[in-house]
Amino acid sequence: MGLLNYSNKICLAPMVRIGELPTRLLALRYGANLVWGPEIVDKALVGGSLVQRIVNDRVNCIDFVKPPTNKVLFRVHPLEANRLVFQLGSASPDLAVQAAKLVADDVAGIDLNCGCPKHFSVHAGMGAGLLKEPDRLISILQALVKEVGIPHNVSISCKIRLLETKEKTLALIERLCSTGIRAITIHCRTTPMRNTEPAHREYLQDIVDLCKKYNVAVLANGDVSGYEEGKKLIEKYGLDGVLIARAAEKNVSCFRAEGPLSNRDLALDYLKMALEVENNFGNTKYCLTQIMQGAFRKDVRQAAQCAKSYDDLKNAFAMDQKHSDASGVIYAPKREKSIMFAFGSSSKLLKALSNEATLKQLAAFSFTKVFVYKPEGEKSEDFTDCSEKFKSHGVNLASVSSDDLALKIDQADLIICSKEEQSISFEASSSHKQILYFTSSELASLYNEREELNKAGNYLGSQTESFYDILFNKIKGTNTKKEVTI
Repeated sequence: MGLLNYSNKICLAPMVRIGELPTRLLALRYGANLVWGPEIVDKALVGGSLVQRIVNDRVNCIDFVKPPTNKVLFRVHPLEANRLVFQLGSASPDLAVQAAKLVADDVAGIDLNCGCPKHFSVHAGMGAGLLKEPDRLISILQALVKEVGIPHNVSISCKIRLLETKEKTLALIERLCSTGIRAITIHCRTTPMRNTEPAHREYLQDIVDLCKKYNVAVLANGDVSGYEEGKKLIEKYGLDGVLIARAAEKNVSCFRAEGPLSNRDLALDYLKMALEVENNFGNTKYCLTQIMQGAFRKDVRQAAQCAKSYDDLKNAFAMDQKHSDASGVIYAPKREKSIMFAFGSSSKLLKALSNEATLKQLAAFSFTKVFVYKPEGEKSEDFTDCSEKFKSHGVNLASVSSDDLALKIDQADLIICSKEEQSISFEASSSHKQILYFTSSELASLYNEREELNKAGNYLGSQTESFYDILFNKIKGTNTKKEVTI
């Protein structure tokens, strides 16, 4: 399925009961970039009889069913699969690996829950209980990365809470980063804190700076009210993304850039979606109860609360359809694309590309593969050094030699090269590929020895247009049938 790109993402946080399939599909329809499922404990999947993977043709889903009761523990819809993170509860490396392997090929990421403060979780050594046993926590993540993440090409991450002090938190995070995980979510509260207490973001910037050294993405959770605030927090702290929990529990349309729907419209959308995917009735009723908090017609709310079947719920909302096409109108993710760079010096090009601003922008343009032409005689060390940094943004880096040039040009959606590269221009033109040329003066901005980008498009102490500016202004101005623009 491919590794997740966490950059610039507004996400649905993992929530027990709330985060089932209808909520996840609605979150994606309303604008969420990634969705976390509710925590499922490893023993629920592997204890006793192993959970069975069943193709449910009736609702076009994959069901994970537990014998002998045949209870559906988890349901995955194809529209969410490449944006879905499975949250796992575990206190054992062996059980974590066994459980994760069962679902790894049907989700985009597996996230270890290291933050749940509930007694049942902590008492069993899971959730926030792992924060008290860092060696055990590290061993679980190392096992997941080695035995699940790498062989199944799935992203491994974890979600933690703050420790008692800044020093302890940073020390733990540094150990977590060394395990090979691709992302960490920070719930900006300590374990004893209630969710009604304000989130602590005093040293969130320090956490971000530390994780960047290891090319590990950082997402923040806690008191994020919706799309607008999420974007502001990403910009303020340099986060890769945010997770929204309580605001989404009340109104999952908080992911809409134009603002949330009324709870009446949302309740209708939710019920239609639940019918479409045949969600468990009890779960649907529970989630509707959360949506109907606050201003809501009393007669409808009372009728829904007394409902004993889907027919009762439909009557409460005056709905006569059995199913809807609700799950069919979720916005599909952007098509992933490839881009090729061919300049005189691949090492200098890599230096210009390997900064946070450029990599995030490449990911935003859905360029998940970057081919860099390496002239004969140039060393390969630069590619090895840069590869992990590219991967941390969901971008795969590959070098191209003269031998495989024609093949990679054929695979690329966009070719960017200097006008001096006539052989590449000829090959790309023959393949009817779109080409963007750099002039000599534009290349000068690349070859000049300057400091790293401080913010998107701005060199420290430089007043002139940067390579970043020139590159992405060119791409933004491109109109092609391959939808290079965003």
